[in-house]
Amino acid sequence: MHRTTLFRVLATALLLLTATMVNTQAGPATAANGIFPKVRSAYKPLSTKQRWQIYFHDNYENPGAYFRAFGASIGEHYPSNPPSWPLGAAGYFADVGSEFGRFTIDGSIDASMAAAFHYDPRYLACNCHGPFRRTGHAILRTFMTYDQNGRRVPDLPGLSGMYGGSMLMMYWYPKGYSPLTTGVQAGNFSLGVQGVVNIVKEFAPDIKRAMRRKSRARQ
Repeated sequence: MHRTTLFRVLATALLLLTATMVNTQAGPATAANGIFPKVRSAYKPLSTKQRWQIYFHDNYENPGAYFRAFGASIGEHYPSNPPSWPLGAAGYFADVGSEFGRFTIDGSIDASMAAAFHYDPRYLACNCHGPFRRTGHAILRTFMTYDQNGRRVPDLPGLSGMYGGSMLMMYWYPKGYSPLTTGVQAGNFSLGVQGVVNIVKEFAPDIKRAMRRKSRARQ
């Protein structure tokens, strides 16, 4: 892997993971047996009010919405990307605004399509045991979700949001950046990062409990 790409992956993943730890949406495990069951037992669909609350919280109210923009900008802006943007603080904060716009478009597409299709935009933890099964559940959630009846369906809203935000971002980039080339590549990158973020969401409660036990042991 090229050194620049490696730095971008590590920097972006680190800040996105930090944002995930700030607010983990992994709800209580109520799934039937299996990594990602075809039908989720005891599933309760979201109300319209809950959907709006989740949308505003995830995209504007939650500090993680801003952490992820700063994190993604570190990966994007070192070295300067796009090259024509200024170096230093001015270029970096321009990139922060750009990434925040991308994530907001992503979240808006995801939330609106999920509401139209009655799909669930949340990450719901696996009711299974073992790190490999739980990791498999987290990775599959990158591509799958549940409908209003708790049935497993392809996550078209989530995928459309990731690629839509990345492609539309190219329209405020300098000339030469195409939504169908650079935008799709950025969407592919976002898809990979989302898989990592889902894994952290799955194991974040365990990590937090371990950290609390360690903190109490030091006292």
